Amino acid sequence: MRNSEMRFRRLFETAKDGILILESNTGKITDANPFISELFDYPTNELPGKELWQIGLFQDIQSSQAAFRQLKRLGRNWKRS
Repeated sequence: MRNSEMRFRRLFETAKDGILILESNTGKITDANPFISELFDYPTNELPGKELWQIGLFQDIQSSQAAFRQLKRLGRNWKRS
């Protein structure tokens, strides 16, 4: 288990894709990788606890919150179109 966690953390930290991990109930960021910090010019250690609309990822707050509620409602049945 420890090896698996170490591999995940290494992949997460070195990925050249922006990755945010969100709390499913609140939409708050629980973790972010360094690449997303570079993309948004936002310190990695300041991202946890913030919501997506607080970091400028989505400018239209009401639409962003509605989309998050819909994803939460659909849960695992959500599919990209």
